Amino acid sequence: MTMSKYKLNIATVKNITWIMQAIDLCRPILAGQQSDQWQGKEPSFKTIQNDVKNKRFYLLKDGNQVIGGAALLSKDNAYDNLISGSWLNQDPYIVVHRFFLHPTFHGQKLGKVLLTCIEDLVWARGIQNIRLDTHERNTPMRGLLKSLMYVEVGRVNLPQAGERLVYHKVRGTPK
Repeated sequence: MTMSKYKLNIATVKNITWIMQAIDLCRPILAGQQSDQWQGKEPSFKTIQNDVKNKRFYLLKDGNQVIGGAALLSKDNAYDNLISGSWLNQDPYIVVHRFFLHPTFHGQKLGKVLLTCIEDLVWARGIQNIRLDTHERNTPMRGLLKSLMYVEVGRVNLPQAGERLVYHKVRGTPK
């Protein structure tokens, strides 16, 4: 599997329905892990629509086939107040939110492809830090983060999601 086969593109309004359908298919998978992640209203149609409108939602594609996606934000105010732990540094960062693969592609190591493509995009922008969060019971995501050398640095309380584990990667950490 070559990385050049895959492309990370900014999502368009035409993609919103597909994104929401894929997220809705992921919700019961997360529930099956005894996780409350994505079990409420978020991510909502309005949230995804706002991400797309602001050109901050990206989709991983193999040719014309959309595989998954994520929102890339320049800040998350909730990350200013960790309830435990601390960030590796206070330098500018990109936050990865709403990371998903369509369930059709689960188990094919494409999460690693998506996150590596996101890293390449962030590094190319001159940003040296990526932060993200996940539920402690989201073992596939936690395993992916560990495999790509993200450091679990603490916990945060997200206003609409509750307590989450937070991860940080600084450019130069081996893949």
